[in-house]
Amino acid sequence: MTDAYGNKPETGPIPKARKKHLITNWQKSLSNKLSTWYPSSWGSNFADSHNPVPWRHDIRNETTVNTTSSILNETSSAVNYTLGDSLDAPPGSSLYRSAPRIAKCTISFNYNPVYERALRSHDAHNQLHNYPLYINRQSILDDVWTKPAWILALILRELARPPVERLEWLFWMDADTVLLNPYIPISAFLPPETGEFDDINLVVVHDWNGLNNGVFAIRVCQWSVQLLSAVLAFPHYKPDFFLLFRDQSAMDELLKERRFARNLVKAPQRWFNAYQGEHNETLAPFQVRRGDFLVHFAGVGDREARMRYWLNRAEQHLPDWEIEYKQTSYPMEVRDFWTEVAVEKDARRKRLENVKARVKDMEELVEKRLGEFEERLSEEEKEKLVEGRNHLKDVMEKEESREEPDRIEEELQKLQEAMKPLNEQAERANKVLMKEAQDAIFKAQDTTMKYTGTSEVENEITETDEKLSRLKELVLQSSWKKSEVKDSIDELRQAHALLSEKVEALEDKKKNEVEKAKEEEIRQARLEAEKELKAQLKAEKAVEEEEEAKKKQEKEAEARKMAEQEFKMPNATKADS
Repeated sequence: MTDAYGNKPETGPIPKARKKHLITNWQKSLSNKLSTWYPSSWGSNFADSHNPVPWRHDIRNETTVNTTSSILNETSSAVNYTLGDSLDAPPGSSLYRSAPRIAKCTISFNYNPVYERALRSHDAHNQLHNYPLYINRQSILDDVWTKPAWILALILRELARPPVERLEWLFWMDADTVLLNPYIPISAFLPPETGEFDDINLVVVHDWNGLNNGVFAIRVCQWSVQLLSAVLAFPHYKPDFFLLFRDQSAMDELLKERRFARNLVKAPQRWFNAYQGEHNETLAPFQVRRGDFLVHFAGVGDREARMRYWLNRAEQHLPDWEIEYKQTSYPMEVRDFWTEVAVEKDARRKRLENVKARVKDMEELVEKRLGEFEERLSEEEKEKLVEGRNHLKDVMEKEESREEPDRIEEELQKLQEAMKPLNEQAERANKVLMKEAQDAIFKAQDTTMKYTGTSEVENEITETDEKLSRLKELVLQSSWKKSEVKDSIDELRQAHALLSEKVEALEDKKKNEVEKAKEEEIRQARLEAEKELKAQLKAEKAVEEEEEAKKKQEKEAEARKMAEQEFKMPNATKADS
């Protein structure tokens, strides 16, 4: 199986015969160019004698500042791994990706045999993965500032090329690094090429002092030009700023700024910037162990002696140190790391979407409330509100801040503070509106409850209940749309008015019916009374007639009696006489 360039990848520890062949080639190459490793023999430019970059066919005709002199005629490529479901997936699966175009770069002045050995420890790695190594051996700027200047020069040179011919990444390594395992591809530490991490332009590590830029990967892009330019300009624009670690401290400070902070990731230190551990001590997470990529001797005492110890180990090519990438802990660590980064990016994206949605809502709210209550604000209150809106607008329009949720949140809070007087006016108006709504609700509710079940107004009650429910729903919302509430109050009042009108007509009808019933009742009562009176009068008349008849009879009887007595008296007289 061959890679994209027709090379057969080497897997497993390098066989002894192969090692001997490689070493012979290295020695020949070194002997031919050994003089070029001394600063006195370097000019400002030289021509490459070999094309180690298969995607750049014209590199042999280019003039570069200085590159490694140990470039072999015989090259082979290592397979590059990316994230995937299986660590043993075959080539062509999602676990593999096409190799990004990567080069290494460093600086090394004043020939030092130990540092030269350290640089040569990278040769097998460079050969195996087709990595050119660019070494600058001439001071460009004073002190350590040549480092960012050199990286910037390389990136600018690459950006001047057509995109298809450019390097994609530069891997900076200090000259005091010793490469231990050539099977570890630099691409393993780079952002997965899924599109999700295209905004990551810098992969760095931190130690107990903060940023350590002794080893890092930087993308060839405009962002990197801006960062490195800012690093170089830092001591000129901030001459009083104390830079404990000079260019490293300048970069550290700049990477804390919003415009740069969002485009970097902090990888585990041990991945590509491990420090040596002490004998008979438990290794710390940042300390090198078997199978690791390299060891860096940053800020240690007796550095050259320590480097010799590790160079001796690296040059033995021990199989328990030179382990295939997929047999190391890197694949799992890399997958877990970028998964975690993806989760964090997704959380940040969602937060940004939420903040932007709040900005939109805030703008609409300010616009609406200004239209309603602007005349109630003082001039000072208006000015503060305009200022807050303009600041938020600037943040949302500027490239360096519009993707920063913290920055947007900060301006949102300021605008909310400036909105307090406007909100107070709205609150007062809302209280009035709430009272109107409650009044409309209570009145309508009282009517519907009273006449529920009355068939004559069933439709009107249904309509009023619907408007009543809608207004209650609006009133109970956490935030109001005044126009909606007003419209809902009006609709409820209209529905209630229709109901009340019909209810009033119904009540009038009932009242009339009651009055008619009462009148009829009175009439009937009157008739009954008259009837009773007539009957009573008749009865009384009958009694009177009866009494008169009786009296008449009595008179007649009295008269007869008297007549009889009168008749008897003469006869008695006659008899007596």
